[in-house]
Amino acid sequence: MLEQLQTGFAPIMDPLHPLIEERRPEIGVTFPVYTYYADNNIQKLGSYDHYHSYFEILFINQDTFYVTIDYEKHHLTKGDLLLIADGTIHSSQYRPEAATKMVVLQFMPGFLFNGALDEIDSKYLASIYNFVRLHKKLIMHTGESGGHIFGILQHTIREYEDKKTGYEVFLKANITSILAYMIRDLFSDAEEFKSHIVNYKKIEPVIMYIEKEYMNDISLSKAANLTNMTYSYFSYIFQKITGFTFKDYLARMRIRQFERLIITGNKSITSAAYQVGFGSISNFYRTYKKIRNNSPNHYLMEVEKRKS
Repeated sequence: MLEQLQTGFAPIMDPLHPLIEERRPEIGVTFPVYTYYADNNIQKLGSYDHYHSYFEILFINQDTFYVTIDYEKHHLTKGDLLLIADGTIHSSQYRPEAATKMVVLQFMPGFLFNGALDEIDSKYLASIYNFVRLHKKLIMHTGESGGHIFGILQHTIREYEDKKTGYEVFLKANITSILAYMIRDLFSDAEEFKSHIVNYKKIEPVIMYIEKEYMNDISLSKAANLTNMTYSYFSYIFQKITGFTFKDYLARMRIRQFERLIITGNKSITSAAYQVGFGSISNFYRTYKKIRNNSPNHYLMEVEKRKS
């Protein structure tokens, strides 16, 4: 991810916590939402690899912006809407001459997904939450909806800044409205949406188990047993929903956790690899090269370079 910065683009270091977890003054401490306008002409819009414990929405209102998520670089243009999941390592780049303007909206997952959802929330909000947690991001080209979405975001900023009576209700309603647009864009019809919900529920026990136990040995047979499905049917449904085979999904989870350990600077490559569940260093190096198309040594070198 770090090495993908290209000539003509530039990042800036987060002034408080470079390369580690980006922190905001309110989120998760005094209030679960933070939102603001960002203008490349006022403060250059870029960052090195970082992650945070909240969801982040970016809406590009002018010019272009570049975001790298999980080693995949995305070129965002006017009207694009990006949702990044909590805990996802990402970086951003800008052209120094760009006149990029955007709205940034950050919120703690519990602000919307607090485990006490009614029937509608559990059907829709939980679905997009699960989708984004699986795929780490969701990008929508808003088209004709862009003006309305931008208006919702403008209203969100006003409510956040003014903090009049009931502003929390408006913030929650507005974030929900934006996610509703993304749900409608993601699923073309009701049957597709229903199928996604049904199939996700089938593999959800495995997804949750991997998040908690990725550092331990998890076999395909154990995963299938958790769902009471045959190996072949489980493998089919799992890849249909996640986009990866079970083996690849588990490996990617471990690689992401390895990179988080490297970013914090507390582990060597060997100790970090063992800690996230790789049984041998040779297998770890092969897996990392296959997934990232680079070596973990190079990643560590780039992280150290940013710190110096």
